[in-house]
Amino acid sequence: MSEPADSNAVDRTVESIQAAITQVVIDRGWGLTQLPDQLIWSLELQGERSYTCYIQIEPLEGQAIFYGVLPHTVAEDARTEAAVAVAAVNYGLAVGKFELDLTDGELRFSNGIDVTGTVLDPVVFARMADHTIEMLDAYTPTLSNRVPLPDLG
Repeated sequence: MSEPADSNAVDRTVESIQAAITQVVIDRGWGLTQLPDQLIWSLELQGERSYTCYIQIEPLEGQAIFYGVLPHTVAEDARTEAAVAVAAVNYGLAVGKFELDLTDGELRFSNGIDVTGTVLDPVVFARMADHTIEMLDAYTPTLSNRVPLPDLG
């Protein structure tokens, strides 16, 4: 049985993550929208194409997660092929991973960090965001060649 989380430690971790996010958001002029009653924010970022992104804080796990979502979903009849393509792309990725939701076809890149017992440096958070967009830009053409996706521009 695990020990209950120290609420003061959880609060400090969440504050650390929020401070890093806030600094990067202000420095970069991003506009965030918080999802109701959740520690999740959405934003639009531009790489080679436009991506809807999400920033999520998991308080009890001490994690900050950055997601970048491809602009179109994978058709139901192509999801098995897409899952194989995602597994092939993920093999060898040292940081982050592509994820495919088999129920709705959402394809995204996920990148996170556990900062339990420490603080999240804004430079590290900014790098997480940049890495997510870089991976989407780098691998979307590969995924599009292997999986029927709408024209992603």
